[in-house]
Amino acid sequence: MNKIIIDSDISYWGYGAEWLRNKLKEISGDVEVEISSYGGDVFEGIAMFNMLREYDKTKGIVATTVNSHAMSIASLLLLAGRDGHRKANKNSTIMIHKAWTWLAGNADDLVKEAQVLSGIDNVLATTYGKYMGTDKESILAVMSAEGWYIGEEQINTTGFIDSYVEDDTPVNVSAKSNFKSAMARVSAEAKEREYK
Repeated sequence: MNKIIIDSDISYWGYGAEWLRNKLKEISGDVEVEISSYGGDVFEGIAMFNMLREYDKTKGIVATTVNSHAMSIASLLLLAGRDGHRKANKNSTIMIHKAWTWLAGNADDLVKEAQVLSGIDNVLATTYGKYMGTDKESILAVMSAEGWYIGEEQINTTGFIDSYVEDDTPVNVSAKSNFKSAMARVSAEAKEREYK
């Protein structure tokens, strides 16, 4: 089976839509996407999700596996796997949350950005809801508080995966603190590129 590994932040200068498009052009047949990512740019992630869904319809089965962590928009990539083909290691972590950004501007700018973020949240909550079996408002509340699912018992409550990779390694609970610094880095790099 073909394999694509996403083991860093999702961004347009790294693991992003253009990168994935080129990877998918090189292969045909079934593909496994292995994920270890804190997330990153939400629009890049949505584009990648849509590409994988299209590939699954036209070229071969897309299987997804959480190697260690699928957090933020990387959790959406996990859901690009076909039903029956989404896996996680028993010691891995999934996290969902509301979209966030860095912004400088006046009150009008802030209101506009809040509307954009709210729209993104609703899109993601609708997709998550197909698997979590609850209403969108309940999922938005989980996202607002940051929904952390660490290890087999907690991941089972999401409905995101179909089976586990056999692994009895102790659960890594340090991901929560690492996420904040990873997302700050992604935002800072994006802002720096915007000004160049």
